[in-house]
Amino acid sequence: MTALGKTACRKVACALLLLLTMGQVAKAQQNISAADFKDYQFAAPRVAKAYQDYAGKLQALFQQENFSWPPKDILIRSFKAHNEMEIWVKDNGVDTYRLLKTYPICALSGALGPKR
Repeated sequence: MTALGKTACRKVACALLLLLTMGQVAKAQQNISAADFKDYQFAAPRVAKAYQDYAGKLQALFQQENFSWPPKDILIRSFKAHNEMEIWVKDNGVDTYRLLKTYPICALSGALGPKR
C-alpha cells in the first residue's frame, strides 16, 4: 500500500470512529452533552478536517447500505491477525447488528497475542 493509501485509510477510519462515537461517548459521560463533546473534538484541527472531508461520504455510505443516520448503536471489531476493522450498526427498532463495512488496518505495532 502506498503512503497516500495509508494516509487516506487512516483519515477515513479516524473520521468514522469520531462520527460514530461522538454521541455515544457524550452519553457515557454524565456531565457533558453531545454538543459539548463535539465542540471539544472539533477544536483539534485534524479532527475538524477529517470531519469536513468524510462526513458526507459516511452519510452516503449509510444511505447506500440502508442504515439510518446517525446510527443508534455501533460495534467496532478489530482483528489484528487479519488486519481488519469491522463496523457493525444497529438501527432503531432492530435488535441485531448488521455489518456496515470492513476496513483494512493500515499499520500494526507490537506482536499478536494477549497483553499484560
